[in-house]
Amino acid sequence: MNKYIKWIGCIPFTMISISWVNLYAQSIDFQQSQSGTDWKTILDSAKRVHKLVFVDVYTDWCGPCKLMDDEVFTRNEVSRFFNDHFISYKLDAEKGEGPALKTTYGVKVFPTYLFVDPSSGTLVHKSTSRQTPEVFLFTGRSALNPELRSVWMEDQYLKGAIDKKLLKNYAAYLSSNYQHEKLDTITQQYLHRPEINLTDSLAWHFFVAYQQSSASPEFAYLLQHRQALNKQYGNKNVDAKIASAFETDVQGLVYQGIFRENEFNQPAYDSLMSVIAKLEFAGKDWLLNKTNVLNEFIQKKYSSAADLADQMPTLQGINEKDLLNFYGSLLFLSRNNNDPIWIGRALKYARYIAYNDLDRRSQAEIHYNYASLLEKYFRLTMSSNDVAGYLKTAPANGVKDYTLRSPTLKPKHR
Repeated sequence: MNKYIKWIGCIPFTMISISWVNLYAQSIDFQQSQSGTDWKTILDSAKRVHKLVFVDVYTDWCGPCKLMDDEVFTRNEVSRFFNDHFISYKLDAEKGEGPALKTTYGVKVFPTYLFVDPSSGTLVHKSTSRQTPEVFLFTGRSALNPELRSVWMEDQYLKGAIDKKLLKNYAAYLSSNYQHEKLDTITQQYLHRPEINLTDSLAWHFFVAYQQSSASPEFAYLLQHRQALNKQYGNKNVDAKIASAFETDVQGLVYQGIFRENEFNQPAYDSLMSVIAKLEFAGKDWLLNKTNVLNEFIQKKYSSAADLADQMPTLQGINEKDLLNFYGSLLFLSRNNNDPIWIGRALKYARYIAYNDLDRRSQAEIHYNYASLLEKYFRLTMSSNDVAGYLKTAPANGVKDYTLRSPTLKPKHR
């Protein structure tokens, strides 16, 4: 048994470490408050090179701060951009000058990202929270554009500005750092203007990007004026919005039933499914297939739920990214589930993601999910022979080999 455990452990580490060399070769060049560099020195340095100061405000107990250190600041595209455009400073909010600067710049959550004009010490842009590399680059680029800076946009909005470009940019900023209440206020105020409906391009953008549920006046308007909206925005985009809104509501009801068994709203679920059944839209079959899986899961019919999920890669017209996302949601549901039947079947979905998710293949999370579920299943049921047999059998669907090598990478010429 030990030889199998060693074999399982060494291969992912080897593959991941080789692949990450190119992705994580350097980091943002931070100067550290903890190493004795004071705030005045940072401002003076930035003034000399005519750059803004980027400040990462953190604490040593902040989990998202550590994840940003490990997974985002070390990305090549991120470090290059920030090293080129900013003088970067890492500030412990609880030590040295940290408490005073935290108060000066209104820091209330961690991590917080400050962008400061060194000539005046004035804050020009601010963001918060754990962010993906793409969103964090959006944060940095926004700091360089006066019309995308949070301080300016907030000031304009509070003065009553209603310029469409401003509102769209401000909403994108709020979305990027999870300010959902403000975002909802802005979008609803615009959508509910008497003269506005979904034929207005900004209203349509707000509706598609930020209004998730089918339970809204705007969604009712969409169904009533679907033909006209199809002509304006295209059938594909209209159908995609219908499908995503229904999926949000179905998933919300089902997840409520899974995590709080006594709170499942069966009448609301039945009513929603009745509405869906009467409509035709692209993505309906896929939505119903996912719903059928979740419906079996909520009743703890794990074998039948897995039978349905197993068939999904063979469905006609299946979108690979949609399949990966759905399998990922099933893994989320598996975290607190210790049923051996379900865990054994869910292991196949973790394996499918680890083998086939090309966009995230170099990220530790998908390999951790696979390894942790394999260990969980091993502890529940497997003997050493089971482990050997499982690993020797190629997956039934998708990529057959467990590798971080890109499928577009050509073999080396000999």
